[in-house]
Amino acid sequence: MPYANDVRAAMTTNPTEKRCCARAELTAMLLNGGSVSFRGEGRYAASISAEQAAVARYAGELVQNHTDLWYTLRMKRSARLGGQVRYQLSFDEDQSAELLSWLDLLDPGAPFGLRQSPSQALTRRECCRRAYLGGAFFVCGWVSAPEKAYELEFAAADEHQAEVLIKTLKRCGVNAKSAVRKNQSVVYVKDGDQVATVLGLIGAHGALLELENVRVLKGVRNAVNRQVNCDARNLESSLGAARRQIEDILYIRDHGGLDALPKPLRQIAELRLEHEEATLVDLGAMLEPPIGKSGVNNRLRRLGEIARGLREKE
Repeated sequence: MPYANDVRAAMTTNPTEKRCCARAELTAMLLNGGSVSFRGEGRYAASISAEQAAVARYAGELVQNHTDLWYTLRMKRSARLGGQVRYQLSFDEDQSAELLSWLDLLDPGAPFGLRQSPSQALTRRECCRRAYLGGAFFVCGWVSAPEKAYELEFAAADEHQAEVLIKTLKRCGVNAKSAVRKNQSVVYVKDGDQVATVLGLIGAHGALLELENVRVLKGVRNAVNRQVNCDARNLESSLGAARRQIEDILYIRDHGGLDALPKPLRQIAELRLEHEEATLVDLGAMLEPPIGKSGVNNRLRRLGEIARGLREKE
């Protein structure tokens, strides 16, 4: 997913400055791209994992800029993922407990004392909901290159986290859907407007600008193609009508003669034979005195009726 990696790398250049938003962002990273091991009552080991070193460093900067916590950053090769390299921020037991407390994920009434969803207070503000979605995109997001398709996804940690993402997106005005692919809960949007909205929400402004540029170019290209196709159909229709008119005039000439026609019909018949590809407007302008398109069409229609009458007699 090179394009999605480029989008994430660009997002890391704009670190979150508000403390409340940093909490929301790190919470989404931990719930969707991290793990918490229970080590006994009140004891945990937390870590945040990312595919890109830039994203792991970004998460570390959030921790450094907004807390006094310390962590270990290491590169790991996952045997479960076919030897894929991942970058992990690890916290020891003391630091993990403080981190979970700061993120408001400790709940004595929950299994193992851990909350599985962000607290309502954490995502009460719109800016924090946007930050939560940005954090989720960092660790489990994907977006297609706009030249290929309009699609954005979150490969959530589990079905519950997928529901949290759908609700958060809905509160931000995005109607996302979910599906299960190879035992993976996926939240996705496939509408161009919706993808653009999500990119704006998560702060992927470069990708949003690129998407809008591609949409404009595609719109212009489609409009031109429609016009060309329309012109081609009109031309084909006009040429087909001209061929039928010439066939009728030739039939009249061979089965009665053009001289037997009234002068207005004979004039238009002779002009049509001389100028096979001329439009009705052009034919009308050649007459003396000139007549309009409807007048030319009426005379040619009368010639068609005469030819049809002759064919019926034959």
